[in-house]
Amino acid sequence: MALTGLAPGLTAALIAAVAFLVWVSWPLLRRDAPPSDRTPRELFMDALETEKHYVYASILDLDADFKAGKIDSSEHQRLREALLGEAARLLTQLDELESTAPKSKKG
Repeated sequence: MALTGLAPGLTAALIAAVAFLVWVSWPLLRRDAPPSDRTPRELFMDALETEKHYVYASILDLDADFKAGKIDSSEHQRLREALLGEAARLLTQLDELESTAPKSKKG
């Protein structure tokens, strides 16, 4: 398939996107990659923590947009309540996972 009909900028962007995807996915595609020493529970908790930080950042961005006049009060309140609900759900999940975590043996 030839890319001659595309604009030079689009062709370069497509090549860069494919190269980026290969670079990002390479560790996942390698067969000789060492197994993770982290348990599925730890990986899930890490994912929840990452999502929590994303929600917190979204709340800050939303508040900044409201102060800058980009969104009205009712929209700000609606979106903020949804984000706070999501943050509460994540915190509850993290608390439940931490309270049921197996105790580590110290010796």
